[in-house]
Amino acid sequence: MESERPVSLTVRATCGLWRPTSSQRWLSLRDDCTGFTEKMDEFRKLVETAVTSVEHQVQLIEREKLKAIGIRNQVEGVIEIRKRKEEELRAVIHERQVELERLTAEYESMVKLEQEQRVLIERLSNSEPQGSH
Repeated sequence: MESERPVSLTVRATCGLWRPTSSQRWLSLRDDCTGFTEKMDEFRKLVETAVTSVEHQVQLIEREKLKAIGIRNQVEGVIEIRKRKEEELRAVIHERQVELERLTAEYESMVKLEQEQRVLIERLSNSEPQGSH
């Protein structure tokens, strides 16, 4: 019965006797390996596509992040400018209030002086003899 075994060549081109079931298993294993390799290639391509997509998204995010940082810096600069301007305006307002108080006091002093001078003029005009002119 040993003469019924088929003769086949191995991968290394050596002769050997194989049982038909072993050959079928070998062919099935080869087909499974080929299928697995094809699926791994598909998976690798999917992973490469996903990685490329993620890298692209990372670049977009970094670009937007830099824009946001730039805008934040501009806003902070505007806020600082506004604070300085507010402080300057407060100082000007204070100076003007002090000047207003000084001018108001000076005005009140002059009004009082004018009233005193009018009273004096009135007194002097009343104390002069009417007919001496």
